[in-house]
Amino acid sequence: KFSDAGLARGTMVLGEIEKLAAGGLTLCEGGISLADLFLLPISEYVGMMPPGAAALAALPKLSAWAAGMATRPSVVATRPSLG
Repeated sequence: KFSDAGLARGTMVLGEIEKLAAGGLTLCEGGISLADLFLLPISEYVGMMPPGAAALAALPKLSAWAAGMATRPSVVATRPSLG
């Protein structure tokens, strides 16, 4: 469950990452980086909760990045089954 304070802080952090993001399929220009690999699982777990999904949807660069990363073969092959 998200707390209001935690959601506000998380949204602020995602907003700062949005400002830094290159706006493509990777966070940094020049290809996939450790930043992409570290942020991906966090963004996927945050996106599983409705308030987190709404926060991510409000950030166009991160939304495009997450959609692109979600289709990478390595991501598809290693995504955990949480059912």
